Amino acid sequence: MSALFDVPLFEHEPLTSWFARLARANSAPNSRVLFRYLGIDRAAFLRGDRDEIARVAGQVGRSEDELFARAVVTNDNASVTVAGATFGKRMVVGPRRLRFCPHCILSDDQDEGLMPGARRRLRPHWMFLSVQTCPVHLTQIVEAEHVGLQRHPYDLISQLEVVAESMPELILESVPRQMTAFERFVCDRLEGRRNHGDFLDTVTPAVGITACELLGTAYVYGRDTAFAGLSNEAMVEARNTAFDFIVRGSHGFTELLDYIRSNGRASYAGGQALYGKLYSALLINFKEPEYGVLRERIRSHTLKTVRVINGSEFFGKVTDSEWTTVSALVDATGSSDQTLRRLLVEMGHLDSVRQKDGEQTIPVAVVENALGKLRDMIDLEEVAAILGINRMHAWYLLKGGLIEPVVKRDGGSERSYRLQNRYSKTAVLRLRDCIMKNTITPCSKALVPISKAVKLANTSYVGILEAVIEGRFKRCGRAEDEGIAGLRFDPAEIESLYWKAPGSALDRAEVRKRMLLTSKAFTYLVSEGYLRAERIHLHQSRAPVWIVAESDFEDFSSKYVTFALIAQQTRCSTRGLGRRRQDRGIPLAFPEDKVDQCIVERIYLPI
Repeated sequence: MSALFDVPLFEHEPLTSWFARLARANSAPNSRVLFRYLGIDRAAFLRGDRDEIARVAGQVGRSEDELFARAVVTNDNASVTVAGATFGKRMVVGPRRLRFCPHCILSDDQDEGLMPGARRRLRPHWMFLSVQTCPVHLTQIVEAEHVGLQRHPYDLISQLEVVAESMPELILESVPRQMTAFERFVCDRLEGRRNHGDFLDTVTPAVGITACELLGTAYVYGRDTAFAGLSNEAMVEARNTAFDFIVRGSHGFTELLDYIRSNGRASYAGGQALYGKLYSALLINFKEPEYGVLRERIRSHTLKTVRVINGSEFFGKVTDSEWTTVSALVDATGSSDQTLRRLLVEMGHLDSVRQKDGEQTIPVAVVENALGKLRDMIDLEEVAAILGINRMHAWYLLKGGLIEPVVKRDGGSERSYRLQNRYSKTAVLRLRDCIMKNTITPCSKALVPISKAVKLANTSYVGILEAVIEGRFKRCGRAEDEGIAGLRFDPAEIESLYWKAPGSALDRAEVRKRMLLTSKAFTYLVSEGYLRAERIHLHQSRAPVWIVAESDFEDFSSKYVTFALIAQQTRCSTRGLGRRRQDRGIPLAFPEDKVDQCIVERIYLPI
């Protein structure tokens, strides 16, 4: 035979189905006989070998590309390529299984436009276990079992003849069935239609099917349930439930992940703890590169929403997470765990030194900041060396507040941590610069060192340095390269700055003496503004004191008088004065509990 009698190739019809009809149209009892007659390697042709397909194309006068595009290609890894898309072997029925819609076969038999015996053809969706409903007749797709099917792989017509006696029962089994949206999606993709959201339209059909199966199982039946262990109807529910989410696009896909993911696991958990068997299935059972898009989508979304730390297992080691742990930072720096925690609390990255379970993470972005602070920390000896003073004077600066520890006490609770002997080198250098910029060089021999200046001013070491920082000294000099210890002061300038109170002013003691005020009364009257006073730094005192101008005192004493002063002047007891005040209904000028004595306005005198 030099040429064959060709038969029509229906839209979306697989090559093996067409060849089975071709065999019958050319009087062969089955495709096996036609293969042998043409000298075609049957096994290679059924695997989708292009050379063998080209030989058949030449016999019927068809394009090699046209026929190869319809081939069911079996790949080296046992996957199958159908309609240009590759599927795992578990997704499709094998060549020796018969799965079909009896009503479609009956329709084929009634097609008088085709040669009798060459009318029955395979529909691509019959090959897919995930499609259980005929999209044309809306009936159950059935599967026949017979030992004779083994002899006719991919030969639909011959296989149907093997089970011809069972056809009435198979027709009865093909009951009406509602087609799910997921099944419609699979049929659409097999026929080249894409209209299922920005996620499903950008992945292969196999990836879309797998996503619906795995995510649907985890959502409906829990993360620890495997899809393969579900019943047939449970599989249908799982697929369709997930599809309802994923068809909405990437947003629906990530929303479904958020429902599935464990939110009660420790933040350092990897993919297995978060997604259970969904994760292990993608890691072990779907290693093919095309499923990488699923792994990457799940991984990237999870890392954006969950504190998965670097070093965790999530489809490989996590190295690009935004989170790490205090322990990892301890290992990287060699610093004390407690020191790091106190530093992170001070920086506001931890709520407390003692963290609750699941709250051990910190942003990677703050690690460099923390490392910078660690590298910047120095002890008190180094502080003294930088400032050019001894350790005792450095301690004075610490107590006076000119320098502060990097980590401070967090309050008065039982778990508050101790003051740490670590200070910021940057802050110490800044302090030194603030002091030195207000000095002049070279120094006159008439200037005195800071130790003598402190005595002349009768102030503290910190007090005189604060005056230097504020720029109150105009002739403060410094010896070269000696730091604070090299500061020099003009005695005359010290005398003018640390002045005595003018003669017209009264200090606190004098005011209390003249009016016989209690200490509590003086404090209350000044704080409430009844007695005008100014707090200044006297030469005679290390600390500021209250000074009251003579005129302000006279103004106050002309309005108010204490019972103690009246008693002293009149020789009448304060108790007697109190009884007279009550009898006459004279009000107290100020609350007695605030001043610890009785004070009245002079307008009520004499009592």
